[in-house]
Amino acid sequence: MNWEMIGATGEWAGALAVVITLVYLSSQIRQAKDATRQATEQRRGEAAQRQLHLIVENPAFAELLTRYDSQSTGEMARHWGCSRAEAHQLVMFYSVWGSSWEEYYLSESRDPKRWATVERRIAGQLSTEPGRSFWKNLNHLYSPEFVSCVDELLATLEVEPTAQ
Repeated sequence: MNWEMIGATGEWAGALAVVITLVYLSSQIRQAKDATRQATEQRRGEAAQRQLHLIVENPAFAELLTRYDSQSTGEMARHWGCSRAEAHQLVMFYSVWGSSWEEYYLSESRDPKRWATVERRIAGQLSTEPGRSFWKNLNHLYSPEFVSCVDELLATLEVEPTAQ
């Protein structure tokens, strides 16, 4: 073997190593970008959940919000036989549940086994009043894909609202 052949082989091996390194680095950058996006989405979801919990856990704040709330809260309060503030708290309670379900449903990292558990919880929460009427009246707040999923789930399970 001569030195020119050894040098050419070394250059070829070096170029191959550079290409392999670039492929590896691009996959690492892609993974880091995905992890950052997921973390950002989780933080956004957690912030929204904290705001909704404030209403659920604080009757005085719920009472304040009902002064400026839509006609639907009054109708739901009459339907459920409670005050406007209590109706608002119930709506926010179900909103917290629905938002967390939707976030998980739309997540790229959704685990099918875990989702089966969530589906049972959805059916349980929406099979009774006020859950069923919340879903019927306010499901427009959620993505069409999630609404279809929940509606299919409820239809499959033949979940009927309990008598009031």
